[in-house]
Amino acid sequence: MRGMGITALFVFIILWVLVTMHPKDVQDKVYDETYIKSISEYNHNRYEKHLGPEVIREEIPEPPYTCPFTEYEIELFVIEGMREGGILDVDAIQAIDQTIWNRVKSEDYPNTVEEVIYQENQFALHDNGEPNWKCYQAVENMLASPEAFPTDMYWFHSGHWPNYGYPYTVIDGMYFSTATDYYAEVEK
Repeated sequence: MRGMGITALFVFIILWVLVTMHPKDVQDKVYDETYIKSISEYNHNRYEKHLGPEVIREEIPEPPYTCPFTEYEIELFVIEGMREGGILDVDAIQAIDQTIWNRVKSEDYPNTVEEVIYQENQFALHDNGEPNWKCYQAVENMLASPEAFPTDMYWFHSGHWPNYGYPYTVIDGMYFSTATDYYAEVEK
C-alpha cells in the first residue's frame, strides 16, 4: 500500500511537470542554445561551461551584422543586463541594453559603454549572479535590430515612470522614457 502511494506521488509530479512545461518553453530553450553559439566566438569557455562541449563542437554561424563593440563592451552589456533585469523578459533586457547604447551615441552622455554604465548613480552595479541566456539573447537582439527602440530612449525605471523624459513604453514592469514625446506627435 505504501509503495502505491509513492508511485502515485511520482506520477503526479511527472504529470504536473509535463502540464506546466509548455512546448514554447522547450522550443525557446533549443533556440536560445543555438543563439548563444552565434556569439560564442568572443567567450568560448563561458558557453562550454553552460552548454557542454558537445554543443560547442557544432559550427558557429556568423552573425548577420557587424558588431560595433569590443568583446569587453559586449560583456559589459551582458553583465549590466543581468544587474538591471536578469529575471525579466528578453525584450526588457534588450531595451535596457538599448538605453545604454543610445547614451553612448548621445552627445549628452559619455561616449563609451564602460563610462555610461559606471557613470555615478546611473546604473545598478551590484552583483546579481552569473548572466543567464536571456542577457546574451538581449545583446544579440539589440545588435541585430538596433532600430527596435527609439534612439533617444535614455531612461528607465522599475515599477514607475522615470523622472526624466516622456513615457514611451512598459516592458515586463520596466518603464522606459524618451527625449521626444512620440505620443504627442501621433495625436497631431
